[in-house]
Formats: sequence, structure tokens, C-alpha cells
Amino acid sequence: MIHQQLADDSKFTFQEQAIVAFIREFPESILELSAKDLASASYTSPATVVRFCKKLGFKGYPDFQLKYVKEYGKLYNQKKLSFSTSLSNLDVSEYVSSVYIDTIQETKELINKDTLNRVINLLCHTKKLIFMQAISISLVFNLLALN
Repeated sequence: MIHQQLADDSKFTFQEQAIVAFIREFPESILELSAKDLASASYTSPATVVRFCKKLGFKGYPDFQLKYVKEYGKLYNQKKLSFSTSLSNLDVSEYVSSVYIDTIQETKELINKDTLNRVINLLCHTKKLIFMQAISISLVFNLLALN
């Protein structure tokens, strides 16, 4: 998520940190601002804004802008709903199911289609497939202690 990427200031240049600071202070304004406007508001240049967006893995500012607004809306809506005893079971189940659906959708968006196709091709053409599971050593010790 973009918010997680913006959390670590140390990976950004001084100018990029100015952009991050502006985004944190005025997150709702990103939808209305052009790259030129964001640059002016953060005392940087439009080229710096575009490079910043590309550094985060986007094609450019419009791509960043749409994804950011989408994520900000989800985070804002999640913060609005707080669990309390006054919520009905239906409200809670609707909220939980929407969180699961959003998580699945976000995971789907993270999948690189070329990599997925390569993995599928490898799986289809392999002669032997071994499934392994990594478990915590503390879990092993706890299981041994029970016996």
C-alpha cells in the first residue's frame, strides 16, 4: 500500500520528503491537485513529483493519484467503523466480509501477470512437485513438550 511506502522517510530525498509531508498533511487534496499543483504546494518541481511517483512503482502522477485516492478512501471508511456493542451481528459480518474482499482484490492487484504465467508454466511442465511447510521451532518444542 502507498501509505506503508510513505512511512519510511529515510528512503526519500529531501525534495521527496517535502512531497510526503504535504501528502500526510493534506491527504484529501491529492484528487484535485495536478502534478504541477502538488509540486508548487510542496515547493518542488513537477519533474520531482513524477520521479517520486515512478520511484514508488507507478507509471506517473495520474496512476499514483488514482491509486492513492482509492486507498485513502478505504482507510478513511475503515477508521469510521469502530466495533462496539451497539453494532448488529449483520453489520459486523458485512464489515468483515468487505475487508476480506478488499484484501483479496489488493492481493490480486499485486500479482505480476508475467511472473504468474511463468510459475504456472513451470508447474505444468515439472515431473515432480514436492510441497513443504516451514514451521516455527518454538511450535515444535511446544508440541514435544505436550507429549
